[in-house]
Amino acid sequence: MTTPRQPMTHLEAELAGARTGWVMPVLALSGVVLAVLAASTLLPVPDVARDFRNNTRAADGDGRHATLAWSDLVPEDWDATREMKRLQHAAAGVDDTTAEARVSFARLRDVLDAAPANPALQGRAVRIPGYVVPLDARAKGLTEFLLVPYFGACIHSPPPAANQVIHVQSDRPLALRAMDTVWVAGTMDVVRRTSSVAVSGYRLRAVSAHPYEPAER
Repeated sequence: MTTPRQPMTHLEAELAGARTGWVMPVLALSGVVLAVLAASTLLPVPDVARDFRNNTRAADGDGRHATLAWSDLVPEDWDATREMKRLQHAAAGVDDTTAEARVSFARLRDVLDAAPANPALQGRAVRIPGYVVPLDARAKGLTEFLLVPYFGACIHSPPPAANQVIHVQSDRPLALRAMDTVWVAGTMDVVRRTSSVAVSGYRLRAVSAHPYEPAER
């Protein structure tokens, strides 16, 4: 014979409700964790630690294009450190929300945007690795983008100096996405251009662009 179940007391009801309230968020959190783990397994993760400004010529050319390091894009006689230090000293202790601070930041940006290019690179057949910043995203691919030396530049952080930004143009659409890491080869022009994203000190007429491989020769 089954014993009739006694109604829960007020205290038992509170404890049961507390257990339910604790279990449901834990189950929901577990679902989120599993989804994140699955996504991290299935989706490619960019190598955000790679900063091409630190690279030397670790790879030879491809027979037609000489490999450049990003330091090659900076003229030997250009040093913005002195001007930047002066501006930083002037801005020290200034409230970031004031008009004075905005003027200092604007002057610092002017120094970076006016950074001179290396005239020796004009007309040279070169290749260089970097990260992609799209300028004309289309369904078929990119025909125009910026190449920058470190992850997040122009997207998650302010643009680098103009002599560290290359405006790449291609006659055919390239299957590239934002922050893809690529080798780009072509003919370099020393041409300054202001886009909606950044000021670039160079233009590279690309003949090829393919995924970056550290040991590529």
